Formats: sequence, C-alpha cells, structure tokens
Amino acid sequence: MTRARLLLFSFALALLSLAFVEVFLHVVYFAKRGAPIWQTSRAEFAVRDFTELTEDERVFTARASIEQSFISFDENRFRRGDNDYLHFPEQIVFLGDSVPFGMGARAEDSVPSALFRALHSGGNSRLGVINAALPSYSLRQSIARYRKEVAGRWATRAVILQVYDPATQFAMFGQSWSLDDNWANQNAKLSRIKDKKEGGVRSLFRFSSLYFLYRTIKPGKGDPRLHFRLRRDDEASAARFSNEVRLELSGFLDELRKTGTYLFLLPIVHVNEESLSPGLRLTTGLMNEIFAKFAADHPDVTFIDHRPALASHNKQDIFIDDAGHLTRLGAELQAGAILRALSSQRSLLAP
Repeated sequence: MTRARLLLFSFALALLSLAFVEVFLHVVYFAKRGAPIWQTSRAEFAVRDFTELTEDERVFTARASIEQSFISFDENRFRRGDNDYLHFPEQIVFLGDSVPFGMGARAEDSVPSALFRALHSGGNSRLGVINAALPSYSLRQSIARYRKEVAGRWATRAVILQVYDPATQFAMFGQSWSLDDNWANQNAKLSRIKDKKEGGVRSLFRFSSLYFLYRTIKPGKGDPRLHFRLRRDDEASAARFSNEVRLELSGFLDELRKTGTYLFLLPIVHVNEESLSPGLRLTTGLMNEIFAKFAADHPDVTFIDHRPALASHNKQDIFIDDAGHLTRLGAELQAGAILRALSSQRSLLAP
C-alpha cells in the first residue's frame, strides 16, 4: 500500500470512528433525557424528577402523590412532613425555593415542620402549615404557585416567602435579565443568546455530542454564562431590577390583603460570602435590601432577619452545604425567628 493510500485509509477510518462515537453518544443521551441534544438545551424542562411541566408562569410544579427516599408529596402537591394542614381551619403557607422546602434534609427536619411543632407546643391549635416551596423556584414562580395551588382553596393567615432568585439570574444576565428568567428556562435563553452571538458555521456545533461533552467537562470561553457578569456600575439595570421586584411584591401583597393575609419576607443567607462572585454578592445584597425596604414601607409586611440567630452557631451545625440548606438545628433556629415574628402580630396567634 502506497503512502498516499495509507493516509487516505487512516483518514477514512478516523472519520468513521468519529461518526460512530457521535452516533453512540447521541443514542446514550437520547435514552437518558428523552430528547436530542440540540432540543434539550433549548427547551424548558422540569428541574427535578419529582416535578412536571406546566403551561403558565410556574413553568413546573410538584407531582402529586409521589414517594421518594427523602421526598414525599401529598395529593395536593405539597411536601409532607411533621406539618399538617388538612385538619386546621387556617394556614401558614411557605413559599420559595429549596431552603424553605428543606432540600437535602428529611421532611421532619424542614423549616415548615419545625414551625408546626413550635406552634403547637405553645398550644396553638388553629393554624396548619403548608410547605408549598419547591427547589429552584424564583420569586415569580413562587407567587404563581400560590395563585394556582393555594389561593381560594385554603384559608391563609400568613405567607412566609424566602427565595434566592431572581438574584442569580440577574447576576448572570445583567441588562438582558427578565423577571421570567429561572433555572428551568435558563439554558434555553443562554442557547438563544449564544446562537445569536456565534451564528454561521459555529452554531452547527450544537448538533455535536462530542462538542457538548467537551463543553460540559470544560466550559471555557464558549460558555455564554461567562459573558453575562453584572457590572457594579450598571446603575440603570440595578434600578430596573429593584423596581420590577417591588412591583411583583406589590401585586402579590394587594391580593393577600383581600383575604387579610400577612406577608413575611426572609433574606438570602450566605454560608460563605467570600466564595461568591462579585456580581452575585451584589445582587443578593440588593435582594435583601429590597425585601427589608418593602417591609418597612408596608405595615402588613414583616422582614424576618434570622441571620443573627444562625450566626450564633457554628456553620457546620446549621448548614448542610454551601448552598444554605439547613440542618434540623438550622431549621429550628429559623422557625424560632419566624414564630417570634408571627407572635408580634397578635391577631395571628390569637385563639
């Protein structure tokens, strides 16, 4: 075999091997995700296997009546735990993301369960507690879930709201941020922005399973997330963010007032602030300021700053991980702060 034929044979063999690997990886990905790579990265999808898609602002919600190792949902799609609500005339409802939900902890070690125990150890037999939080939920999704799954069905006396987003999305997208951005549709938006920036032949890489694998292992400068860092001097975007978050809270408060429901807001808690990016440190601080100022401006809203109670203990005793998920002790400390705030509204805990 001549040298030229050997090179041609080697080249053809390499192409065939590459094609085989591509096809094999595509089959494996499709079998695991149920959709091809070029669709999955651009689709809105449920972020956990205990959720299902919706066609409204929730984007996804919990599946009804399912049992997993640490997670159980009842027929109304609320997380089970020590907290009971079916046998009580009025409710305290938890809204938000994985922290009030109790991600990483047993249901009885969540904040809603701890608050229920604290309420009823004090002799209050009128109020139940609903855990309507869901991991990865944003402010808009949390409020939408209340409207779709709680309002009009359960007599609510108080809403406890604690969310991380939209702070994360704002830190990522900056001027391109929208209140509708969340962890479920984030990849779709990033992909649209990436396609628009790259265009042409480079956009064809989204069809390659090898390129997808490479970017998963090593994001590099091709990852759109690295191009959306919020600038500290972007005062216009920060003002728009503050205004839209306040408007969202105002609309929600107007609805709660119609049923005489109090709103309680909790801040984002950083386990290790030094590990945060400058943009995320800026946006989470801004979120906490918005919540505190909103409560100061409205007499039927209370800002519960439970951070001093948590700071009085060793971090390893109250946090499961760096994401701020709480141990049983951490949940009890947060529930204690909530109970004190509830007690300040005498009509709430009155028999």
